[in-house]
Amino acid sequence: MNKSQILYLPEPVINLSQQGYFSSVYTPADGYHSRLLIILYIKPLAMPEYKIASRTKPFRAGIDKLILLSCLLILYSFHSNHLLTGRDIIKKMHEQYYGKWYHTLSYTQKMEFFKKGKFNGSQFWYASILFPTVFRIDYVDPKKRNTDIITRDTLWEFRKGLLRNIIPGMGDAVFLSGGLYSYSLDEDYQKLKDMGYDLDKSFRTIWNNKPVYVIGAIRDGEPENQIWVDAVNLYIVRQLNFFGKNKQDQVLESQVKLDGGWSETKASIYLNDTLSAVQSYQDLVVNKALDPAGFDPGQYLVHPTGP
Repeated sequence: MNKSQILYLPEPVINLSQQGYFSSVYTPADGYHSRLLIILYIKPLAMPEYKIASRTKPFRAGIDKLILLSCLLILYSFHSNHLLTGRDIIKKMHEQYYGKWYHTLSYTQKMEFFKKGKFNGSQFWYASILFPTVFRIDYVDPKKRNTDIITRDTLWEFRKGLLRNIIPGMGDAVFLSGGLYSYSLDEDYQKLKDMGYDLDKSFRTIWNNKPVYVIGAIRDGEPENQIWVDAVNLYIVRQLNFFGKNKQDQVLESQVKLDGGWSETKASIYLNDTLSAVQSYQDLVVNKALDPAGFDPGQYLVHPTGP
């Protein structure tokens, strides 16, 4: 976050006598405990004359109370944001969408590949999600039955309809896409902890000119797993994950409102700060009845059609 995005008061807006109050608050808005100063000097009510911008004007005695109240409300607002933890933010998201988020999502995905930051070809994939646990992708031509099915954290890889590989430990591909709204809040906390997010850490900042909450770190630039959440609509706009010395940065953009929830329609993936892939989603359909057999790796071998 650059300094232009932080509210500074370069000099006291209200300069009164030296009798009064001095207030300050530290806010983690940019992750570096930037100091926001609000200085109030308040004369006794019997002396209702204020010096503003080097000019003296008479004011009613009650104005000083109004000014003080307004500034205290500002201070309270910044102080409240400072006290939010990662758990508090997840709780806000959970309260907003629990039991309301859509149950299925199907879409066409244009996958653009990049090598060393340069375009290296594209494909169309066909994806379906059966919340809260299963994600299926059919590559290029679904009739050729080249499919990946991810169940919780295990990848089942089928090529030409035959099982080619089983890869455990792939991570939950559905949880942060909306699966968390099917579980209890305590289950969400535990799941996020298992995924490597520190829910004791958080801060607020500006991302693409919008306020966001950040879960998992106390300042931008920390090498910690992080979830960036739009502070107004409470959907995820960025995920940062670290694997040893490697960093994966997923930027989620162009969100659209769907039945009970949201979905990004573009995702840019960076590996060690170099663009690796861009995913564009179209033809999004929610709450369509999907055949559970099409998401069951055990039945896929004999299941003749897609989900």
